[in-house]
This record gives sequence, C-alpha cells and structure tokens, in this order.
Amino acid sequence: MSTILYKFKSSTSFESISLPGTSARLFDVKRAIVRANKLDRSTGGGMQLEFDISVKNAMTDEEYG
Repeated sequence: MSTILYKFKSSTSFESISLPGTSARLFDVKRAIVRANKLDRSTGGGMQLEFDISVKNAMTDEEYG
C-alpha cells in the first residue's frame, strides 16, 4: 500500500490517499484525488473531468506530466 500526500493551492494542509501497491500511474493518482474530494461527474460511462490537476513534487517543485 502506498500513501500519497496532496493539497490544493487554496488549502493550507496536506491530505492523504492510499493506493494499492508500491507505484501508481499519474492517471490513477489524479483519479483517486478527484474521487476522494467528490469532484467527479460520473455519468455511468466513466469519469468526466472539466478541469485538470497539476501534480508537483512539494520538495523540488518538479511538475509531473
């Protein structure tokens, strides 16, 4: 199990999500964050996003794909 800490720009503290395994695709991380915050607009055919999530390393400020 892997734990990922994340926060939104407007947030002052980090939150965590857990994902199975020791590695995860960026898509899976974004999807988990969206679902954890109930931001998805699921219409039966899968998740539809009207926005994109930028993922950065908090220590190095490196942005991931």
